[in-house]
Amino acid sequence: KDVLTNLKDSGKRLIFASNSPYWYVDAGMKYVLGDKWMDLWDAIIVSAGKPAFYTETRRPFREVNRDTNRVRFQRVDRLEKGKVYTEGCLQELTRLMDWTAFNGEQDRATKY
Repeated sequence: KDVLTNLKDSGKRLIFASNSPYWYVDAGMKYVLGDKWMDLWDAIIVSAGKPAFYTETRRPFREVNRDTNRVRFQRVDRLEKGKVYTEGCLQELTRLMDWTAFNGEQDRATKY
């Protein structure tokens, strides 16, 4: 937890991406980092579908309802801190986080 806090305090943007569903991630992260684990991350992605997450270009993000664990099939125009998203792809993550594509001009405050 201290490492993540230090990264956040130094201005890094942290992305959590897992292939596991939200209910599983939430239980594990609460055990490891405590009930406020989501506060450490700028974006939380579950059921990411890696490795396709890195190679697909047309997989939209969907928001996960944290109370019901159900997916909301509404368009996601930005990734908001404190919300949970599913699926998506690296290209869409780059766009929604307002990063420059992989041409050497990435956001200097981002930890990959």
